[in-house]
Amino acid sequence: MANMRQSLSTLFLMRLSRKVEESPESDLCGSIAGMSEGEEGLVKEVEGDSLIITRLRELGVAQGVRVRLLRSGCPTVVQVEQGRFCVRRKDAAAIKIRQ
Repeated sequence: MANMRQSLSTLFLMRLSRKVEESPESDLCGSIAGMSEGEEGLVKEVEGDSLIITRLRELGVAQGVRVRLLRSGCPTVVQVEQGRFCVRRKDAAAIKIRQ
C-alpha cells in the first residue's frame, strides 16, 4: 500500500512538472503577448502553422518590422507601420520580438 501511494505521488509530481514546463505563460516571454501596452519592438520571427504565418505576413508582420502593442489581452491590438489589427492572444504569442 505504501509503495502504491509513493508511485501515485511520484506520478502526480511528474504530471505537475510537465504542466509547468508547458505553461502558456512561458510562451509569452519575448513575444507581442508578453509586451506592455505602448511598448515597441522588432519582429524576430513568426512561429506557427503556415496559415497564420501567411496571414500575418499579409498584414505586414515580417522579420525586422517595427510593431507596437496598443492593447493587450484578447483580442490583442497591434500596430504595424500605419495599420492596426487584432489577433488572438495565442497568435500574438507566436510573434517573437526583440526590443
